[in-house]
Amino acid sequence: MAFRAFAVVGLCSAIFQPALAGDDKNRVFVAKRWYTESYVREYIEKNHPSIFRDIFSKQMSYNFAADGPPPGIEAYNYYAKPKSIREGDFLKWKAAGSGRSLEAELDRLCVLEVSGALARLKGWIRNTVRMREVKPQKGDLDHVIVAAVRSGQLSRAPLNLDQSNKNSISPIPPEGPGRLLCNLYATRKSNEVIYHASVALTAEGFYYGSGR
Repeated sequence: MAFRAFAVVGLCSAIFQPALAGDDKNRVFVAKRWYTESYVREYIEKNHPSIFRDIFSKQMSYNFAADGPPPGIEAYNYYAKPKSIREGDFLKWKAAGSGRSLEAELDRLCVLEVSGALARLKGWIRNTVRMREVKPQKGDLDHVIVAAVRSGQLSRAPLNLDQSNKNSISPIPPEGPGRLLCNLYATRKSNEVIYHASVALTAEGFYYGSGR
């Protein structure tokens, strides 16, 4: 995951990456969990305020393909460069004596992975500007809009949840008001269930302008 606030989670993901990568014939699909941007925003602000600014800011917003182009977009410049983001982590669950709510734990797992994907989109734009792939004029970066964000699933899921670009993303139309999808999978062991959260996002580019 990008940004300092995700360093600990990202380190854990890297250490346990074999739990996500590689074929697992026992892994099955469990559920699609759709989230609205507002839910993610409120959850992170309440439960993980230290990472809020790594994901959301007044200078940046997310445009979802299902909602069509944002109003007033003709006043912006557009940089067309497709980007794909893959995030994933897992939760080992032993129900007996845990004292925890599985629903709450899965919600936290999914929201953090969705947040990590959004943070990486923000980091991608920052790096694009830093590498001078775009050359904005003064004031052009007062507001940036990630263009046509879509959620999907990894094409090799549930067998393989590898987060490399070799595992292509198949878009999934949103269900209801949610635009951000977390796919949940599970592998049952003798005394536990391993839940895998997978988030896959694509964007077509970004708009940048004064925001006026």
